[in-house]
Amino acid sequence: MNWRLVRFTLFTLLALAIVCAAAILCAYLAGCAYYLLHKTMPRHVSPDTWYRYWLAWSGDPVERRRLLAAALIGTGMVLIAPLWALMELGSVGSPLHGDARWANAMEIRKAGLL
Repeated sequence: MNWRLVRFTLFTLLALAIVCAAAILCAYLAGCAYYLLHKTMPRHVSPDTWYRYWLAWSGDPVERRRLLAAALIGTGMVLIAPLWALMELGSVGSPLHGDARWANAMEIRKAGLL
């Protein structure tokens, strides 16, 4: 049995599953965002909600703009937000209130103040 081929196949299947899950989540969040843009509670949202509204209302310029905004919001939440969170976790930021402290005796002598 070729373990390299097995690992490659498993990795490919895992990557495909992640991409499919991300696409479904994007569609679901886009449907939620579309409902919220209309100021309604997203109680009956499914992954195909956005697509059904796109088929029905994409001809209307106002609704088309809302549908595109909802798609952008849903995609941004799934793709951009995790990348931003990872970048924030990896970055070393400055302390919120500075890092001032009292000098000790050695530092005072070194500066020639004592």
